[in-house]
Order: sequence, then structure tokens, then C-alpha cells
Amino acid sequence: MSNTIKYGIIGAGVMGQEHIHNINIINSAEVVAVCDTNEISNNQARSLIKDPAKFYNNIEDLINNNIADAYIIATPNFSHIDILERILKNILKKHQII
Repeated sequence: MSNTIKYGIIGAGVMGQEHIHNINIINSAEVVAVCDTNEISNNQARSLIKDPAKFYNNIEDLINNNIADAYIIATPNFSHIDILERILKNILKKHQII
């Protein structure tokens, strides 16, 4: 079992890219997935990631693939609750709680 925490970044703009920079300096962390509807932001984020990561333009696809241990929501503040609800529903479904 790996001790590396695998992160999914939702939102690849300025804040998402800042989180990628921070994850890059942590030995036991890696970005495994990024999601943004803006291809320019995705490309900028892609250039910052050390190891290959999957890129999505649909949040549902990222969440449903279950490849991340943790998510960073780096989208506009008003969208956080909706995204968090989607993530939590997926976790509950994955563990057969709902």
C-alpha cells in the first residue's frame, strides 16, 4: 500500500495551479487528476504536473473514476457546495452507504 496521497484538482485556474505547486513540493503527494472546462487552464496545469495525470472537462467523469484519495476544489466559491455534494454522493455510493 502506497503512502502517497493522490489528489484530484477541480478547477485548474490560478488557485488550482497554486495548489499543484504546493502538492509538487510534498514528497508523499501527487496530482493524479485535474478537471476544468477551460482548455487553456487545463494546459497550463498540465505543464506544472510532474507525473502523468488524467485531465477532464467534466466533474462527474473525474469523480466517478475514483482515482483520487482527496479532492481540492479550486473553483469559484459559489460552486463549492454543489461540487462537494457530488463528491460526497459518490463516496457514499462507493461504500454502499446509500
